[in-house]
Amino acid sequence: ASNLLGRDRLSICRGEGAETSGLSNLNDTRNTQPALFAVESLIVDELLRQGRQPELVAGHSLGELVALYAAGVFDAATGLELMQRRSELMASAGGGAMTAVIGFDRSQLETLVNATEGVVIANDNSDAQVVLSGSPAAVNSVSEAVSCKRAIPLAVSGAFHSPFMAKAADAFATHLDGFSF
Repeated sequence: ASNLLGRDRLSICRGEGAETSGLSNLNDTRNTQPALFAVESLIVDELLRQGRQPELVAGHSLGELVALYAAGVFDAATGLELMQRRSELMASAGGGAMTAVIGFDRSQLETLVNATEGVVIANDNSDAQVVLSGSPAAVNSVSEAVSCKRAIPLAVSGAFHSPFMAKAADAFATHLDGFSF
């Protein structure tokens, strides 16, 4: 991964140099996504080496590409290239924030989200846990106003799974058109 992508991914994963260079920060999506793909593809490779074959694959977000790798749709080098392009596009979408909200009143949360521009429920994980995504001010406003057990800001560099990513998603779709899977 380091050779293909031109940066020492192991140092980034270890957090080395993070205090001196934003580009070394693992929380920067340009580093997070390729690192996750590298680690997860190594797990897939080890399972395959052990003779285990998937009967079904599925993934959410970045995990979709890992699932495609596990299914043999493309090789690791292609997966890393796709992940690098995806992460660059998502980083170019600008800043944003995400917060996990746990133990809340659904109708109150939906009312607050609907009344606040710049925030959406991005991941509806269960009746008791969702993730808000959007502008930092809007996410913070809803997180502070909703009655909940906990609101946990996520260490992310963008408003992922939200309309803020529309331009990046369109550009990535165009990039994918250049591949034959």
